[in-house]
Amino acid sequence: MKMQAGTASGHEDRGLSLWVVNSIFIGLATLAVIARFVARKLKNLVLAADDWAILIALALLLTLTDASKLLDWVLYGLFIACRGYGLGRHREVVPEADIAVFLQLLYYFQIFYILAPPTVKLSLLLLYRRIFLSSRFLKIVYTIGAIVSIWAIIMTFLAIFNCKPISAFWTGQGECIPFKQFAIGYAIVNIITDLAVWLMPIPNMWKLQLPTAQKVALTLIFVLGLMYGPLGPLGG
Repeated sequence: MKMQAGTASGHEDRGLSLWVVNSIFIGLATLAVIARFVARKLKNLVLAADDWAILIALALLLTLTDASKLLDWVLYGLFIACRGYGLGRHREVVPEADIAVFLQLLYYFQIFYILAPPTVKLSLLLLYRRIFLSSRFLKIVYTIGAIVSIWAIIMTFLAIFNCKPISAFWTGQGECIPFKQFAIGYAIVNIITDLAVWLMPIPNMWKLQLPTAQKVALTLIFVLGLMYGPLGPLGG
């Protein structure tokens, strides 16, 4: 929701563009996970821990909920619900009753939003553990995995209890951690861990006995994955 005042642009609505972007990335994420499971099935491979972890990450994005009386998905459903209560519009043109509902939806949205990226990162780390056998590399995997897990727990705790009382998040009656600073802090750590998780296997990958063209292609895939972090709905 846009907070600035101004009668000239007060009726500007960016909710549709936000909806389009989120829909595209959610569709891509869903197709990627489906393709992953189909590929393992076709090759008669047993599903590993990293497969289930990425499915959990997608479930956080796509689990059914009853937000705003619609059978939607958790993050996507909450996003659609927020759209119905003023997301993308200037605050002065949104009814006060809608703002209160919007803030309640935003409270739950930020909790699931915080949980999804760490789950994706842990899925990748589990995949690295299965592919790369170097003890030195595995130590890095476990270290980053511990950092991501602790970060996820702390940020989830702060998201749930960022106001005293909790209802102050949407009523304004109480004390809260400044939401903007909280979001920026989360985004910074999210981007740093994205860089670490997505780029860490590239040096080891170039040591594999593969054609150079295949190594380049795999490197580009990891770089594209890194770009998805800040752009997609699972990213920061």
